[in-house]
Formats: sequence, structure tokens, C-alpha cells
Amino acid sequence: MDSSPNTPSPHRDSSPLASSISDQIATLQAQLAALQASQPPAAAASQPTAAAVVANPATVATASKVVFPKHACLDGPKSFTNWLRQLRLALPNQLRAYVLDGVAPATWTADQLAARDDTAREIIVGSIDSADVSATLDAIPSDDLSAPRIFAALKARFAPDDATRTLELFARLWDFRKMPASVDAYDTWLREYMSIAQEIRDAKTSLNDVLATHVLAMVPSCLDSFRLTFTDEQRNQRDLPELTTLTDRIRIQLRSAGLSTSHSAMIATTSPCPACHAPGHRLRDCTSRAQYPPAGPCRRCNNKGHWALDCKPRGGQQRTGDDNQSGMPSSAVHQPNVGYFASGLFARRQLPTDAFVVDSGATTHMVADRSLFTAYRQTAHTKIGGIAGGITAIGMGDVAFVAKTGHPITLRGVLHTPGLHVNLLSVSRLCDTDRVRLAFTSDGIDIAKDGQAIAHGTRVNDGLYLLDADHSRCQANSGTLTATLEGSP
Repeated sequence: MDSSPNTPSPHRDSSPLASSISDQIATLQAQLAALQASQPPAAAASQPTAAAVVANPATVATASKVVFPKHACLDGPKSFTNWLRQLRLALPNQLRAYVLDGVAPATWTADQLAARDDTAREIIVGSIDSADVSATLDAIPSDDLSAPRIFAALKARFAPDDATRTLELFARLWDFRKMPASVDAYDTWLREYMSIAQEIRDAKTSLNDVLATHVLAMVPSCLDSFRLTFTDEQRNQRDLPELTTLTDRIRIQLRSAGLSTSHSAMIATTSPCPACHAPGHRLRDCTSRAQYPPAGPCRRCNNKGHWALDCKPRGGQQRTGDDNQSGMPSSAVHQPNVGYFASGLFARRQLPTDAFVVDSGATTHMVADRSLFTAYRQTAHTKIGGIAGGITAIGMGDVAFVAKTGHPITLRGVLHTPGLHVNLLSVSRLCDTDRVRLAFTSDGIDIAKDGQAIAHGTRVNDGLYLLDADHSRCQANSGTLTATLEGSP
């Protein structure tokens, strides 16, 4: 008889349910092991654990990848301003001064500097949208590819170096919104304001720039086209003109336009005929004015029952000018600029679409048909007041045509105004052009440059001067045309 105690055997649950659960767990563990084995090592290494991130905060500068909108990506000089504005907003606070000024805080460790420079470089390189722009970075040595060095290279290559940069900067300053009344909104307002102020400091602008841009920001709405044209002219200048030069040009434009408040209202409202009250014609052109005599006496003979236009007090001579009993001030009625301008609008259906009306009231050349431009660029929409209630210029460029004399002519700085029914050739713009002279006669207009006649126009429609243009010959030979007349000074 064996006296050794019996070793109890382990309990075995022969239940079918327990056996099934054990099999499922084993299967899941096998699948998990196979999945981990199938992942490449690089993928696993690229996913740091939360503990690692917390342990090394110096490597964290941005929470997510920064994506620039399409219009703010850098693809050349024209997009630099928008790109720089977006870059200032995209860079974290601790990186902004480092990238833009190239100075790293003394409190940064070597690891922090390296990590934050990598982050800044990723933001800058990710905002480039052109192979030509990326090629600029090839000139930087590999061991010097830091974020400040990359930014400095892009700025030196693509930052505008003409005076339009100054105009754009100060336009943002003069148009900046009013200060808000709440603390939270004030902090946002101040941050944006200081960003503009820093850009102006970086540009090292002069006192003349400050004053000239301030004056330009205050010109009346009737000179909006002049403001747009003036801005376009600065693309070929490194500095803005002297303040006195700008103010003299504004005085000339105001004098040539001849548009006081009352004159602008006259054109915008297109007053109806004072006799029959129908729109679209003047008193002198009204065929039924005899049926609608004025209420008051004739200002020539003091008798009632007829207009001064039809008065024959002496020798049966009939007055040929417009009557002044229309209720408008005499200064407005006798303004030739207003008359030509209004007549051009009224006669639009009878004029060829490619003809130019020579207008002494327009401050710049205007063309309605986009296809007539040989060079073109879109501009910010600009409202031009005083023209048939107001029209909008949406672009600017060059328009070329051949005059009847056979001379090819190119007009620079022409506004694209789709809402205008006639093309306007500005007398004041032509007179501003060097060596160009205009002579108006009872039969037409002669345009000469350097003493040589280059264009001729005919007088039509009660005083309108019409310059014929052949655009098809210019467009067919645009590669070989030599401009003999420029519409910009």
C-alpha cells in the first residue's frame, strides 16, 4: 500500500464554451502578430508614441501641417505680397521673428533650434508653387539651408522692387479698420496692425512716401480711374514721385475732368428733356418742344409761349445753342466736357464698336471690348463715378490700332470697362504724353507727335469727335508693330 499522498490532478474544464473562447483568443493573437510583422520598419518608426512627444516638447512647433491657399502660394513676383502676408500668419509666434529677422533667441537649445528650423523650413517649402521658385534655392549651399536663409533668398529674388509695393503697403494702412471696443477684439486688431507697421519699417519708406500715399488715398471718386492708372505707372519706377508733382497732376486731372458735384449728378442721372421730359436727347434735339413751352417767360425777349432756343427777336435769327431754361445751372449747361461726354453716351447705338470718341471729360482711356487688348492684366474692380450712374473697370492693358493715316498707334494704361457702350480716348491723357499735340477744328481733330500728323478724326453727331481705328491690322501684325503714340506719360 502506497502511503504517498495522491497529487491532485489539475482541473480541466471540458466545457465546449470555454474551449471555443480559447480558440478565438489564440486566433486573434496570431492575426495581430501577423499584422505587426507585415508593417515596414519605417512606418513604425514614423509614429512616435505619446510618451515620446511629451518627453521632448522641443521637437513640437506646429500641431498640424500648414497648407497655404492657392492665391497665397509663391509662384513669382506678383504673388510675393500675398505670400508674405500669409507666411506671417502661418508661422508660430516663436518662429516668426526667427525666420523673418534671422535671429534665434538665446534661450533656445541646440536641439530646439534644429527642430524649430525644420518646422519653419517645412512651412516655407510647402508654400512654394512653382519649379522656377524652387530653383532659386539651388544657389544656397546644402549646409546653409536654414529657414532664415531660404526666406532671405526668396525675398531678394521675388519681392517687388518698384513703387507699387509702397502704394500697396500704405493702402492697407490708410484703409485699416477702426479700433474695436472689446479687449479680445482689440488684441486681434493690434496684432494685424503691428504686422502692417513692421512691413512698413522693413521697407524703409520715406516721409515723401507717407505723404504721397496719404494724398492719393483721399482723391475724390471721380478720379478713381486716375488713381488706378497712377498705380500702374509706378511699376516702372523705383520711388514714388515728389508730393508736389503728384498734387500738380491731381489738379490737372480735376481741371480736365471738369466734374464738380453738380456735374457728376448731371451725368449720372441723365436728365430728361426739359420740354417733353423724355430721356435720351437734349432740348435742341427735341422735335416736339414747340408743343411744350416753358412756364416762365423767354429770357431773351421776356415773352411767354416759346423757348429761348426758338426766339427770333432780331432779324429772324434763331438761337443755335441750347436753351438755359432747362432748370440747370448755366455753368453746367455750358461745360463742353459734360456735353461731349453725355452726347457720347446718347449716341452709342450709332457708333461703331471699335471707334474711339475723343473725350475731353474722361481722365483715362476706356475700352469695353476685351478682345481689343493686345496686352492685358486683371485689376481690382474699381468704380468710376459720374458715367451713366457709374461703371466698373476690371482690367488694364494696351490697345493697338492703325489710324486712317496708316500709322500704328498703341495706347498704354487703357481701362477695361465692360459697362461702357463707347470707347473713350482721353484728351487729358494724350496731352500728358510727351511731344503729342491735339488740334480741334470745326471739321475734326488732328493728332500729331514730334510735329508729324499721325491720326485724324471727324466731327459727327453734334460735336462728337470720332477717331476711326482698324484693330484687325494690329492684331494680325502685333509682333511687328512699332507704337508711335503712347497713352501714358
